[in-house]
Amino acid sequence: MGGANHEEHHLVAGVDTDGHQGEDATLFEGSRRRGPRDNQGDAENEHELDSSDGASVSSARPQKKGKLWFHNSHMKRRMKKAAKARQELYDTFRFSDAWLLGTIVFFSLLGNTYKIKEQYEIYIGVCMFLLSYLVYVVIKTMENRKLKKQKEEDRRRKALEEQFENEEAATSAREGTPLQESPE
Repeated sequence: MGGANHEEHHLVAGVDTDGHQGEDATLFEGSRRRGPRDNQGDAENEHELDSSDGASVSSARPQKKGKLWFHNSHMKRRMKKAAKARQELYDTFRFSDAWLLGTIVFFSLLGNTYKIKEQYEIYIGVCMFLLSYLVYVVIKTMENRKLKKQKEEDRRRKALEEQFENEEAATSAREGTPLQESPE
């Protein structure tokens, strides 16, 4: 008569009209464990607190197959760029580059570890560095010549292939046959 109706009584107590406890009831009662949910869509973004110390335990939701938790489009794009950069390094890094790098590292370490006793040792070190640099220059010029010859051969081969294709196209045009037959 003057009091709250049945639905209002259950909502205040934290129970739906269906008889399920909602999230409000668990907060008021102090329980860490949640009751059954009406919407299972919320389970994708929430965790259950199942232990006495309050540690979060992930719910039993199925993970998306094929995607890792750390995978995203930005990472994919950066990984592709890194792969291109590595491939470019493999294509351009030559023996001469390794020689130069080794020379610099060797003489840097030698200069930091060897104690110079006489002045002539400085001159010997400088001469050795200059000789190793000259070896680098010789190796680099040999590699450049080889690379230049290879590029010229590739251009000639391409020109011959194009010439052969043009001749083939001209002969097929005179005969009236198509270059490639369609599989229809």
